[in-house]
Amino acid sequence: MNKSKVFIGIIAICLAIGVFERLLYCIRYPVMVRDSYIYFNIIKEWNATGQFRTEGTLPPLSLYLLRIPSHFFSYDIMKGGVLVNVLFGIAIIALSILIVHCICNKLVVDFIFGILVSTHPTLVYYSCQMTRENSYLLFVFLSCLTLIIGIQKNRMIYFMLTGLFSAATYLCRHEALELIPITVLTIVFFGEKKVWFACITRILVFMLFYAVSFALITHLIGIPMQYYYGYYEEFENKTLDIEL
Repeated sequence: MNKSKVFIGIIAICLAIGVFERLLYCIRYPVMVRDSYIYFNIIKEWNATGQFRTEGTLPPLSLYLLRIPSHFFSYDIMKGGVLVNVLFGIAIIALSILIVHCICNKLVVDFIFGILVSTHPTLVYYSCQMTRENSYLLFVFLSCLTLIIGIQKNRMIYFMLTGLFSAATYLCRHEALELIPITVLTIVFFGEKKVWFACITRILVFMLFYAVSFALITHLIGIPMQYYYGYYEEFENKTLDIEL
């Protein structure tokens, strides 16, 4: 049988299992965690006033994505947020299989890993709650996939996409700032070691597209840049309080 058809079949089977697991979880455990209600109230106010306001100055992209069903389709906020995360969870299964396939290119490994990801309790849990984890993981996986393909194929477009997805990841959770040094080190150690100009160029392109994507995404979702000034002021104030 054609290897590509088998690979597509593996993805289809794992996605079907992932959908079943997530639907079963939603039926058996319909109660949302506390953070879901915090995000519910933020999105409710955002829909009503058009202003994104949070006490802890959360990064906005995750909540914007969770907001899409209620804002654009007048769907229930909580159910819409869970639906978004279920879809993201299914996408994460496919992306994880693609990443493993790019690294080892063995169908047996692809299938085993795909089954593990589609049924992993933590990933199923993230998919069935209205929290920020799944959007964060989605962009982490996209960043890893484009970076791996970029190094393998030596195509600049993939380093541009890595910058885009890494910026989106940071706009979901601030922990994603770690992706910058990880990406730079990966390019340095796994890129073309004898062509330092190409290595430096890829790093600069990644950083440029990271910065541009950060500003562009922020603008597209309607968040003023002043919002981030407030976040860093809050961060500095908390740091000072801890030191005192």
